[in-house]
Amino acid sequence: MENSSGGAQSLESLIENANERNYKAKSVIYSEQDHFRFIYYVVKGKVRIYKSHEAGKEFTTKLFGAGDWFGLSGAFEKPYYDHGAQAMENTDLKLIDSEPFFDALFHSKSLVKKVLTEVLEEKGENERKLVELAYNSVRRRVADALIELYEKYHDEENKNQIKIPRDALASIAGTSTESAIRMLSEFKDSGFISINKKGIEILELDKLKNAPY
Repeated sequence: MENSSGGAQSLESLIENANERNYKAKSVIYSEQDHFRFIYYVVKGKVRIYKSHEAGKEFTTKLFGAGDWFGLSGAFEKPYYDHGAQAMENTDLKLIDSEPFFDALFHSKSLVKKVLTEVLEEKGENERKLVELAYNSVRRRVADALIELYEKYHDEENKNQIKIPRDALASIAGTSTESAIRMLSEFKDSGFISINKKGIEILELDKLKNAPY
């Protein structure tokens, strides 16, 4: 049975009572090495988590949307963020102070399980993406980035539509913007996608998943 003594709040209560802040598209929410202070809950919008390379390039390791929360990776090991976070579009976030969050964590077995699951999944996904970056072709990585974006973020009104800048797509795929644009042209010529002013429309998701690379 969970212990709710000491006045610890539930995660739902922490989210409800937290301050809300708007971040404009491409705004940095926090950078690598920033002091750990908040856990973030996405009310509306899109957020990418990224790691920086020594050469200054950024590689997107995780995507978050409405209903997700982030900012814990590395928090149990060091007093600063081991990654950066950036808004991909106009985004509303709840900023949960770390002290009451960890107090709630101490009193809730279910929250401990949830947090550990989230952290382990994120670390596992980071490792998987690093393997893919090392061994998959650029064509495969761009295709996988489109599939991931579609499954996570496709437009609710235009069901097959993805809205994302080309440089952000390249960061998710771990390649240059020029290479990402070239792969998009190839996918367009193959009839897998179409490109218009609204963004990228996925026409043949199964073919994008199963085509040889």
